[in-house]
Amino acid sequence: MAVLQRAGPLPLAALAAVTALAWQTATMWANFGGDPTALYCTGAGRGVPESLAGERIWLFPGSQGYDGQFYHYIAHDPLQRDPALAAFVDAPRLRYRRVLIPALAYLSALGEPSRIDPAYRALILLSIFAGVYWSARWCESRGWPPAGGLAFLVLPASMVAVDRLTPDVVLAALAIGLLLPGRTPAAAFAMLAAAALTRETGMLLIAAWCVTRGVKFALAAAPALVWYGYVFARTEALDYGAGSMPLAAIARAFANPPSYPLEIPLQSLVRLGDFAALTGVALAFVLALLALRRDRSFQALAAAAFALMGCLLQRDDHWRHVYDFGRVYSPLLALLAARAVEERRWIWAAPCLMMAPRLAMQLAPQALGVIRAMAG
Repeated sequence: MAVLQRAGPLPLAALAAVTALAWQTATMWANFGGDPTALYCTGAGRGVPESLAGERIWLFPGSQGYDGQFYHYIAHDPLQRDPALAAFVDAPRLRYRRVLIPALAYLSALGEPSRIDPAYRALILLSIFAGVYWSARWCESRGWPPAGGLAFLVLPASMVAVDRLTPDVVLAALAIGLLLPGRTPAAAFAMLAAAALTRETGMLLIAAWCVTRGVKFALAAAPALVWYGYVFARTEALDYGAGSMPLAAIARAFANPPSYPLEIPLQSLVRLGDFAALTGVALAFVLALLALRRDRSFQALAAAAFALMGCLLQRDDHWRHVYDFGRVYSPLLALLAARAVEERRWIWAAPCLMMAPRLAMQLAPQALGVIRAMAG
């Protein structure tokens, strides 16, 4: 612990990336026969594109899989040149907009299929590295030991990225990176452009930045808007399925918590974790709007923008699991946690901490598998 207290941002970021890699390696070895494609969480119910049959992708029986599988497919064909592969993406107009990590994986592998998957996994680890590095620098700039930056690993987007290779962690890292003092306008422009190409909610960061730094930064949205136009021209219309009643879906999630099969152990504890996580995101919305009453900084405006989005865009399946709403609102959680460091008031970090137990429960079966493998 004393070594961590003395460590600087770079060693801490390297430690975080190595730790994430160690977990992935351990769970692949113990639970999935050493197959790295298991991290994409591909569902057997959807099958696998014929063009990727040679990868022998690990399939989860009786499952539709998880979002990482779609970004994996996009990384092999970011320009949608293979209609047969794009057909396995559940919502092409939505998924292909979030092209940053898949495209970078394709480009860094020079389009060589055998190198795309390692490149994709390396970029996820690089995102963890950047998030911890910028978080450590933020702590340092506010008089805290840089080791506090390791808390970035507790964000839902970080934990889900390590577990299922989803790219949302990039947006959380960029939200923290934009807070740092001494950043050049060119660096801010690049980070904002990357945010919008990571996920369309990155536009909220651009809007907040324009209000506080000048309308000229609206140009950072241009690369994403051009790309969105390309995607719109090649995909069918998407019904997002959001309701019009503010907070209705969250209220229904509280009133109708998820049910679990009888074989799931400690169900009462799991349900308590679900309730705490959902309460945590609701508290995050309240705190963000309260912060906006106190100042009009980029930090407050961006947090409030995410909170308003969460209150207004209501889709029932979005609020069923912390792996879903937790990673979407991780930029908000990160911005609130940064305020906790700045003001030394831990109420701002409470939403993230309330989600952590349920996230840990989700990883518990894999952890038990690793323990059994090591014991055996």
